[in-house]
Amino acid sequence: MRNRRWYVLAVGFLASVALCTSTASASASTRQLVTVWNKHSNLCMSVPGDKIKAGALVNQYDCGYYPDQYWNQETSDSHQGWFYFQPQQDNTLCVTYAPGSTAQLTLQYCGTNAANGNVNTQLWLYNPTAEDLATVQGWAMSVPGASTIVDPINIYPYGPYPDQSWFVINEPEV
Repeated sequence: MRNRRWYVLAVGFLASVALCTSTASASASTRQLVTVWNKHSNLCMSVPGDKIKAGALVNQYDCGYYPDQYWNQETSDSHQGWFYFQPQQDNTLCVTYAPGSTAQLTLQYCGTNAANGNVNTQLWLYNPTAEDLATVQGWAMSVPGASTIVDPINIYPYGPYPDQSWFVINEPEV
């Protein structure tokens, strides 16, 4: 598993270098294809059974480059530096959380069906130095009980919790 982690980090680094040194003209797209990897569990953010639909639960699963582990990181027009996670297979859906609740993350239609009609419940901020994914409300993406097996992903107040360490790894477009 350690070799896989280094491979994933090396590929992400090389993709970043390639983006910085490219001579091609800039794309109008604000999306970046990514995988989201939990540093503590060595598992990736997934949708169980690759059932991409509104209301689907979001969990962590063995990283294996499965289709349900690729996410579009869509930049927010209203909150600089913030973004939405959209499954690669359906960019009308966004990873959504219920503010102030440890309920499991779900896929909901972007904007219209955000938790309690609050589109901010679909915004995320990645801090690569702290290795965390923050919500607008100041909570962090977490795994209940710091589980290292296939389990739900939720949000939880910030703390010195190992399950709040994440890597957002840029992937080449396929």
